[in-house]
Amino acid sequence: MTKRYINNKTSECSKPLRVLYIINSFSWGGAEKLVYDLSIGLIKKAEFVGVIALYRQDNDTETKMIADLKKVGVKTAILGKTAGKGRIKSIYDIYQFGKINRVNIIHGHCSVPMLFAKIAGKMLRVPVVCTIHNTRGYSAKREKNSSWMVSKYVSIGQAVENYMIQELNIKKNNIVPIFNSINTEQFPIVKKDPNFWVKYGGKKGEQVILNVARVHQQKNQLCLARAINRCIKDGESNIRAYILGNFDESDQTYIELRKYIENEGIADHIIFLGMHQNVNDFLHNADCFVMTSKYEGLSVAFLEAVISGLAIVVTDMPFVRELNSISNCSTVIQQDDDKALASILEKKSYKQQSLETISLFKEKFSMKEFVDQHYNLYKKVLDSTVS
Repeated sequence: MTKRYINNKTSECSKPLRVLYIINSFSWGGAEKLVYDLSIGLIKKAEFVGVIALYRQDNDTETKMIADLKKVGVKTAILGKTAGKGRIKSIYDIYQFGKINRVNIIHGHCSVPMLFAKIAGKMLRVPVVCTIHNTRGYSAKREKNSSWMVSKYVSIGQAVENYMIQELNIKKNNIVPIFNSINTEQFPIVKKDPNFWVKYGGKKGEQVILNVARVHQQKNQLCLARAINRCIKDGESNIRAYILGNFDESDQTYIELRKYIENEGIADHIIFLGMHQNVNDFLHNADCFVMTSKYEGLSVAFLEAVISGLAIVVTDMPFVRELNSISNCSTVIQQDDDKALASILEKKSYKQQSLETISLFKEKFSMKEFVDQHYNLYKKVLDSTVS
């Protein structure tokens, strides 16, 4: 994968930059985490940075993210929108926030926030930037009808860019590639704690498999559960999988997953951790990172696993091929192949990342560069609006 840049050097905007981000929620999801890190970096360069979340989470993660952003001078707001309702009020609230804070560029992340960003941007008469974060889940019809409202689209990886061009019919000359990055300062090397997993229901000395993702149909944790079940039936019982991410007990995917786990009698071997802020500790104390997703854009969790030095087993996806072309950083299985996954886990036929790979990924996916690229994009967009 060849990483492309808007401009390797950062230059000053001819206009004071006052940017507003629109996201789904304050959570550690890939897109939301990227905006969090981007905002903290950009506030050092911009006159104003604001972040509006459409949906409320009411949890410790939301509270911490808002407090962190406020501490560095980023202004935040939560609209408290309900799914499928309150669209007009939400757009008006975004408009009011933008007007009061004299926002001069709006950046929407993910499908619904993008739509609201487009409309609010037109109401405020400011340019709009939109980032596509996945290779599914966006409407070609919606982009066809609303792409005229967008100054520039951002793709987070080559697979996403291909999807944007081929499936969403977005013109290549209106796409800027800024590939996902990681804040390496949040992932220092830490010494393994042999008792780390005991406090999360584990045992000292067992093989620890870590999945970092919300419980969702896209993430296909059922494949992981079936693989763990195979391992246990084959006599490899000293193994436990931990799912680090949000889950909704009323969600059908979660219900079906729990039902399978309970019916097979493997509840002690699969632990739902929910959300935690110390992701680095979990990564450094696991034996293997497993991603069973059906599709991804360019997974931040995957990048974090690489720079943490963790062995990775992952289902075949375009972004995985991209990253393996940089360095052979993961063992790849076919989609939904729990038999192959179980075989790898039983034999422990996976290897930790080399120091060379860790160093290479830290360089290629630098958050500082990610911030600079966005700053330069905004400068270019703002300068092009000067009459």
